[in-house]
Parts: sequence; C-alpha cells; structure tokens
Amino acid sequence: MRRSKPWLAGTLRLIAVFAALIALTGEASADTYYSLEMDPAKLTAKGLREDKRVFPIRREGGGTRAKIVRDASAGSKVLELNASPTPTASAKDRSELRIYSGINFNRTWFLGMRVRPIGIVEDGAWHLFMQCHQTGSQLPPPLSLNLETGDRFSLIARSSDDAYERLWTGPMAQGKWTDIIMSFRMGEKGYVRLWVNGRSVTTQRVPLRWDGFEDRCVLKTGIYRAASKRPFQMRFDNIRLGDSYRDVAR
Repeated sequence: MRRSKPWLAGTLRLIAVFAALIALTGEASADTYYSLEMDPAKLTAKGLREDKRVFPIRREGGGTRAKIVRDASAGSKVLELNASPTPTASAKDRSELRIYSGINFNRTWFLGMRVRPIGIVEDGAWHLFMQCHQTGSQLPPPLSLNLETGDRFSLIARSSDDAYERLWTGPMAQGKWTDIIMSFRMGEKGYVRLWVNGRSVTTQRVPLRWDGFEDRCVLKTGIYRAASKRPFQMRFDNIRLGDSYRDVAR
C-alpha cells in the first residue's frame, strides 16, 4: 500500500484551515456588510428585497409607496422615495428605508450612497435624508444629514452635551446626483468624517449619543421631514455599509 507523503498531508491540513477561516470570515461579514445596487432589487410588502435580505420601508403622513425606476442620468435602476403634501391630520412625513439596525457604539463604520433630491425644502423646516437613531430613545438622532433651504445640506450632531450642532454645510444641486461617503463612530468619543463627490470636506470629533439609552443605533435613509405643502422626491443608489473607505466607494 502506498503511504501518504508527510508534506502532502501537512499541505492538505493548511488548505483545510484556510478554507475554514475564509468560510468564517464570509459568514461573519454577511450579516453586517452589503451593497444595495437596486438593479436586482425587488419591492415587497415587507420592504426592499435584495440578495435574500429585506430592508423595511416605513411610511408616515404624506409618505407614499417606494418605487424602483430606471434613472437615465444614473444609467441604472434606482430607489425612488416620495412624499406628497402632508395630510392635515399629520405633523410630519416619512418614507424611509432601514439600512441596518445594529450600529454599535465605539467602533468605526463607513456608509456610502448616491442621492438625488427633487423638490424644494421650505425655509426653517427640518428635513432629514439620513439618520442614525439611538435605540430606545424618542429623541432626535445623534447623527444626521439634513437638507436645507437653497439647495444645501448639513451634517448635524446631537448629544446630551449639545442638543443641536451643525458641523458642516455645503451645496447639493437639485436634480443631480451627489456621491456621499461618511465614516463615523457613535458614542461619547464620537467621530465623523464626510466626503462629497470624492473630496473630504470635514472631520469632526464630538459626542454622538444621548445618555441613558442603549449604545446602538438604527441607520436609515430616505425622506423624514416636517409638515409641508409641497411634494418631495429623493432617489438613492449604491447604498453601501462597510468597515473601510474602500468597502463603500464606487
């Protein structure tokens, strides 16, 4: 009977170890990091479905049903979220996609997305298109991206130390796509860095948490605004969550 060569047996053991490590890595990251490209996505009664994962969509007030449409300027299908004029019985409108509900504090996350606003933000009205809402609180989100009057948007921080801090403001042209990447760490030693269309525009170290609540956030994007008499539309594409800039850059 032919005996196995020692070096061959050792090599096979190494291959098995590496295969196991790769499998574990893939399994661990599959529940955390993903990319929403929209082309293969489907809308169901439970929300947006892509690659066997469902992303719930919440509607309130004038928020209407989500659509997946082909956008000529993007050259692909995109997610379209709309709000009609706010009904008289409501104080706000919401049409929001839940990206991830397990944003833990004291670690760095990276979020990338393309956004295209279509509509007018009324003077003095609050209007969020991204928020990281602290679990268990009914308070405003510690971190958000807000649309502003005059085709602009802002990076907003909130905490028990400062209930509202505008960290940065810049232009966001109506009807055009804007590429956004944000690196952030929630918590008392909060951190956020923002890139717009590939250019780093601000880096801030500020508290990003409310005291007395769970150290976890729900990450959402879409339309969440004060009552308005005007309709509004946001289009989204290439929503990505990762642990490095390279994970989420287009």
